[in-house]
Amino acid sequence: MSWNPESITEPVARRDYNCSACEWVHDWINEQVFSFAELRLIAKAKRDGWRIKKGQKYIKVTGKWDGDWSVFRARPEINELCQKHGIYQE
Repeated sequence: MSWNPESITEPVARRDYNCSACEWVHDWINEQVFSFAELRLIAKAKRDGWRIKKGQKYIKVTGKWDGDWSVFRARPEINELCQKHGIYQE
């Protein structure tokens, strides 16, 4: 699988969006790799329904995934956790 990012921006959400990074973290919650502070960030994302809420700043990456145009949106703090723990590598 190949990912070719075209642009990376940090806009403010004009509406609610699904958080792509939250989907990755959700599958790792039981792995016990997170600190207490990280679990608090995850709990907040879960309370928000694993979504980026209107008015929140988020990371937006647009590009091609296996030849198809795609948009990846993530809460910055959850994206940081995924990168720190190598969750995207799976």
